[in-house]
Parts: sequence; structure tokens; C-alpha cells
Amino acid sequence: MSAAFVVTMSGPDRPGLVNRLSDVAAELGANWTESRFLRLGGWFAGVAMIKIADQDADSLAERIAALEDGVLHVTVERAHRDAAAEIEDLACLEIEAVGPDRPAVVRDLSAAMTRLGVSIDELATATEDASMAGGRIFQVVAALRLPDGVTEERALSAARDAIPDFIVDETPQD
Repeated sequence: MSAAFVVTMSGPDRPGLVNRLSDVAAELGANWTESRFLRLGGWFAGVAMIKIADQDADSLAERIAALEDGVLHVTVERAHRDAAAEIEDLACLEIEAVGPDRPAVVRDLSAAMTRLGVSIDELATATEDASMAGGRIFQVVAALRLPDGVTEERALSAARDAIPDFIVDETPQD
């Protein structure tokens, strides 16, 4: 058997942060399965899923936690397999929304999805100048998991109703 850990890291950006985590994983023979890391306003943030044999799980958790240095914040949590497997079987929908930059867009969209029981797998947002429109625009890209009984059309309709000043469309699947 194996154990899976979700590791989060955040702190002021500097070279070598991902390498510190990957060194620990490699030294213990762990398998790095998924991750997302990014830089926002000079701040580094990321999350990774790392799997390891059960007998080495405690050692991995301790070594990763030791990366916390007062500047870099690190959390290590054992992943819950049952919950993850349950969600993996649900239908997926990817959407993109674009509209005027304003407060509460994410709150309005996430509240609408919550009311339907939709899980947000991934959420990415960005703002950019829209010189032709005379302001800034806000973009949302989301990967959603739809529970039984919620169709793609229903989820899209709920998203459009939640942020009516946005253009909300399904992202084409490859």
C-alpha cells in the first residue's frame, strides 16, 4: 500500500523552493504525481500531491514539514482516498467567463455552484487592461465536477445567472 500527501507551500518567492520539496521526495523514493505552483505579486504559492510507500510515510511527512523555515510556510496533510475516488467518477465541465473587473465575481460564481452541489476542481482568475472597453476585465477559468442530476446546461445556466454581466461559455474539450 501507499500513502498520499497534499503539500502546500507559500512564502516570498525566491529560487529553489520547488527544488527543496522535490529533493526530499526524490531522496525518499516518493512519487510526485500532481502539482500547481505559481507566483502572485512576488509571493510563491503551490500545492503538490506526493505518494510514498506506507512504511516511509511518517518520514516523508516529517522531512517535508521541516522545510518550514519561518519564511516559507509548509503544510503536509494525508490525502483522503475515499473522498477523492468519489469525486473522480463525476462528470466534468470546464467553463470560461469574461466580464468587467468588479468585486465578488468569484463569490457569486462559487455560491451558485455550491447551491447545485458542484465541486470546483480548478479555478484560475486574472485581470487585464481592456483599453478598447475603457477599463479592466476579469477572466475566470474553472474546471467543475457535476454531481448526478446536474447537467452541463444547468451548471452553465446557473453560472450565467450568477454573473449576468459576464460572458460564460463552456471551454471546448480536446
